[in-house]
Amino acid sequence: MIAFIHIKKTAGNSLKYLLRSHFGAAHCDVKPWQKKDAVYSAAHLKQLMRVYPWLQSIAGHTIAPHSDLRDQVPNLKYFTFLREPIRRCVSEYQYYVLRGRYQPNTFSSWIQDPRYRNVQVQALAGKEDLDAAITRLEEDVAFLGLIERFDESLALMGPMLGIPTLEPRESRLNTASSNDIRDAVLADPETRQALEDANQLDVQLYRYARDVVYPRQLERMDIDMEKLTGAVKPAWPRYNMRYATYKVYRHAVYKPALYCHRMTAS
Repeated sequence: MIAFIHIKKTAGNSLKYLLRSHFGAAHCDVKPWQKKDAVYSAAHLKQLMRVYPWLQSIAGHTIAPHSDLRDQVPNLKYFTFLREPIRRCVSEYQYYVLRGRYQPNTFSSWIQDPRYRNVQVQALAGKEDLDAAITRLEEDVAFLGLIERFDESLALMGPMLGIPTLEPRESRLNTASSNDIRDAVLADPETRQALEDANQLDVQLYRYARDVVYPRQLERMDIDMEKLTGAVKPAWPRYNMRYATYKVYRHAVYKPALYCHRMTAS
């Protein structure tokens, strides 16, 4: 089984679309059975596998390598994508403003919220601890992709995860309709400095991932990446058959089971 650690604003929707279209109803975008839980646990996964006995792939914001998921599936393979931290952070802020969750010109207060600082380190380590995040990356993550090398990462993903039939496909979803907010934040020296201050650990993590871990993956696989990258295919039709089975099972079986459990547990 593979588990996608979905860090916000790192092409997660595109990657989940790829997983849904490959695995169909054997993939699940997971939510904790108890809404209050911040991390998806082995107990959550055990219950999920009663609903999906054929489960091969899971993804979600609550999936974390510092969890106990391997107590349920010992050979589970984590993977994730990282993004240049300054761009990732400002993209998250822009996303929230465009969707009305934050008012424009609230960046200075938004960036002080601990939830939005060093997000990639927190996703791997569960806290703002660079050394712990690097340890998780080295010891627990089977594959690391980089958004700045997206097509190459897609081509490398299947071989690294031991899924040779996973076809790398173009798929750019959930892109912003306008980047005016992002550009304004980056152009202002004060807000730019606040971005850098809030992502110091993420910057160090990203440099380590880019300069040490990712090149090592390329060497380990000994693959002609130029040839492999050229094999990235056009996007699937919006609703291929496997994607359709994912949607049907999710809405007909998983969601009712999830909501029923949450209601009875509350």
